[in-house]
Amino acid sequence: MLLRVHRWSGLLIGVVVAVIGVTGALTTYQDEIDRSLNPELFRVKRLPVPVRTLDEAIAAAEAARQDAKATSVRLPRSRRDSLEVSVSPHGSTDFTGWYVYVDPYRNNVLGSRPFDPDPWSRRGAVASLYEVHYSLAASRAGVWFVSAVASVWLVTTLLGVVLAWPASRAAWRRTVRIRFGGSAAQLNLDLHRATGLLAAGFIIVVLATGIALNLSPQATAVVQSFSTLTFEPALPEPRRSASGSVIAWQTALDAAVAARPEDKPQSIYRDDTRGVYVVRMREPDAIHRRGQTRVYVDASNADVLATWNPRDGSAGDRFWSWQNPLHSGHAFGGVGRFIVFLTGLAAALFVCTGVPLWFARRRSRGR
Repeated sequence: MLLRVHRWSGLLIGVVVAVIGVTGALTTYQDEIDRSLNPELFRVKRLPVPVRTLDEAIAAAEAARQDAKATSVRLPRSRRDSLEVSVSPHGSTDFTGWYVYVDPYRNNVLGSRPFDPDPWSRRGAVASLYEVHYSLAASRAGVWFVSAVASVWLVTTLLGVVLAWPASRAAWRRTVRIRFGGSAAQLNLDLHRATGLLAAGFIIVVLATGIALNLSPQATAVVQSFSTLTFEPALPEPRRSASGSVIAWQTALDAAVAARPEDKPQSIYRDDTRGVYVVRMREPDAIHRRGQTRVYVDASNADVLATWNPRDGSAGDRFWSWQNPLHSGHAFGGVGRFIVFLTGLAAALFVCTGVPLWFARRRSRGR
């Protein structure tokens, strides 16, 4: 019975599993792929020291899109990277705008692309790759469908482990052995069984975290029933200046760096509703590729209102802070990312070996 459920469930979701697995493997290196496809947006020739302030770069980006204002900035990861300024039309409340790329040394605009670029263009390739992985590019209905497939895949994987689990150490050696000199059916069986057992633990982690991230409102509600989730700290009321003036972006960034000198700033955005700048910082022991520390700076006087990291919060905060890093592999650096990359490819291998095994079994029964 278990074997039958394992085979039929795998057959029913096989094509979708392969697509999700391969696209997931590629999105593990999405930044590197994006930079390779669009070097003119990201790569700059470094000078000995930056000669421009953050505000000058933002002014250049806004000048390139005169109908828009800056809302956030992704800071360069290295001295050879551009600065990415997100700009949106004045008064816009939806996901509309452009990413404008600025050379931080020379203050010239390298290019721009919309938040929702042409999925068939090289500038939109990585965004469309992520959309396919996340929802098969089918919006919210796709999110639920991918989550359902991942749930079935999780059960199928657990059943496969139960069915293939060796009874002894000697049996383990036989089970994970791959014989290349026999028939194609035997090779398929060896690859399917050995890869499944060796990759099962990683697959289960990636699937469980992926479901949680896809269905985050439902998942966080479950976590909230056990432990409080903070999401953001309680902020004191910012002291608005009499003139209503707002400090410069560079001033806010400098205040955050002074408050957390051991961390590296990754991005900054301005929340005009609350009157604060929020600076995202990467800690020396970060498990997230962009870090998880946020520094809240009063937009009227540069006072640091709060510093927050979910890993310093409740058990629920700490649990949730691990979901994305585990799913992407960044929690364990380059090794973790490579393992997640191989895990995604293993999904395609399961389909390529499992489907022929299913048809071979059907033919043998028909004789």
